[in-house]
Amino acid sequence: MTGSTSPLTAVLSLYCLILPLISLLASKGVVPLLLVTALVAGVLAWRSGQPLRLPGRKGLAAAGLLLVWCLITSFWSFDPEAALILTARITVLFAAGALLFAVAGALDETARRRLGRWLASGIGLSLALMAAEIAFDYPLFRALRPEMSEHADIRVALNRGATAMAILVWPVMASLWTSGMGRAAFALPIATGLVLPFLASMAAIAGFAGGAIVAAAAAAHAKAGRVILIVATVAALAGGPIAAKWLYALEWQGAAWLSPSAQHRVEIWNFTAGLIAEKPILGWGFDASRHISDARPQIEDSGRVTMSLHPHNAPLQILLELGIVGGLIALGLALILIGRIEYLPGPARTFAQAMYASTLLIACTAYGLWQNQWLALMISSALAVALTTDWSAAPRSRDLPAASPARG
Repeated sequence: MTGSTSPLTAVLSLYCLILPLISLLASKGVVPLLLVTALVAGVLAWRSGQPLRLPGRKGLAAAGLLLVWCLITSFWSFDPEAALILTARITVLFAAGALLFAVAGALDETARRRLGRWLASGIGLSLALMAAEIAFDYPLFRALRPEMSEHADIRVALNRGATAMAILVWPVMASLWTSGMGRAAFALPIATGLVLPFLASMAAIAGFAGGAIVAAAAAAHAKAGRVILIVATVAALAGGPIAAKWLYALEWQGAAWLSPSAQHRVEIWNFTAGLIAEKPILGWGFDASRHISDARPQIEDSGRVTMSLHPHNAPLQILLELGIVGGLIALGLALILIGRIEYLPGPARTFAQAMYASTLLIACTAYGLWQNQWLALMISSALAVALTTDWSAAPRSRDLPAASPARG
């Protein structure tokens, strides 16, 4: 076991503190943060002679199969060379995450509690910074984004940070709860819920609300969280194209009660569903989304282009680029992840389910799935659970023993 005062734990503590802040201030920085931390942690673990076990062999196999399918479909994408390069970059991110999960499995419970406190400090500082920016008309973000017009909505600059807070709040809440800090655990989501409505990211608000609903359901019934996640995941992948066509038929693309951004998404999703129907089995090829607007230009009556780099919906992007084959692989990976969450001790399980729900909702409404900073944030959020979960709180009759995080 790696002790709480080791150099490795110090590096991971710094990672936990910086992760929320860099997600807010410079979201692209999450990528080098993950890679550098994996490199340093890997070297320190190797030098210490600490035995590491790769976590979740089934999950690793599914992730590897997904990467292989991305590699294969790259050859019939619009730009095979660029698609192959992107596959390599994603593979590096996955490898960095796998290494850090292996490191996390070797930590002792004292180290995990310490990392939980550092992550909570990072979230607290980030929320305080967001509140200060809102109160004083965003002076820091105006300085960080001088390219934005003075007439632009500066709140957009906080969108990625807002989604990061909506996701990372859950593992922090679990850590605080298991540490006996119940009041702080409840104060954190309340503070998050008060800050997010002042920002421009509806995806963050929806993701946070969805996570809260799942947390409440999981707390009320032990099996409710898992059932909701499975149903939501299957529905998002299998029913995504149907829902896209249905929303368009209901003319939500022109609904006055929706923001222009939401209206545009309805148009994009409908267009994407039509493309999926053209090549349903094998898809258009990995990373084909960014080239669709050139190959198949289409403009709605609203004047909006119907594809802007990606569909703003991860399940639709998977089906568009990787087809049903890729969709089945992604579904298998998601179901394995949901099953792994079941092994977590009570509070960690409940809030990890909430985090999954928040991530899924955000992925279904914003960002390109293969954007490196978005993938790095999802990997880092899952890693936050692995780093801060106190396995000593797991009842032996229902959960795996402390040595089991690396099983699977």
